[in-house]
Amino acid sequence: MPVPSHVSPALRPAEPQPDSTPTPTLRPVLRAATSAAHDLLDSTVGALDLAAPADYARFLRIQFVARAALEPELAAHLGDLAPPSQLGLLRADLAALGAEAPHVRLACVIPATADPLGACWALAGSHLGNRAMLHGLGAQAGADWPTSFLADEGMAAYWKGLRPRLDRPAAADDPAIESAQAVFALFLAAVRAEGVPPPAKRAAA
Repeated sequence: MPVPSHVSPALRPAEPQPDSTPTPTLRPVLRAATSAAHDLLDSTVGALDLAAPADYARFLRIQFVARAALEPELAAHLGDLAPPSQLGLLRADLAALGAEAPHVRLACVIPATADPLGACWALAGSHLGNRAMLHGLGAQAGADWPTSFLADEGMAAYWKGLRPRLDRPAAADDPAIESAQAVFALFLAAVRAEGVPPPAKRAAA
């Protein structure tokens, strides 16, 4: 019912105010939901000396095992929209080190309720870390060090095309979170399969 104009403003009901809180986009939502697993993965893999052939081979094997499980799963869900395969690059780098691609096979299933966009974010976004590793190697490893995986331009181009899709609004229970978390769990499983201990256990040894 309208309020008479002669009523004191102090007695009038307050007008509802629009919610000025900005709606978060998908990227920060995914980062928040995976931060603990991401930190654990970074600290574990980051302790490897990539300028040492043995540690570098371990790093490449971890990448191969995880991606060998994930790439076919994303291709089945997304077809041509899936991230490009990097298995050939990893095989080439391992061969240059005199190592073979691992035969370990892990299972990866993206739930039907999940949005695979989160998995694409996790996988393609890792190229940013790869570039940082490549830069960190610098002159330590020499000009003939095999870096075709770290320097891959195909994943960089895919990431550039993916970024606009990550700018959509997202809630704390967005279905893309589930697939992103599955990717980090898969990479941590690959780390364990390679026998790389977490930092706390390594320090105590």
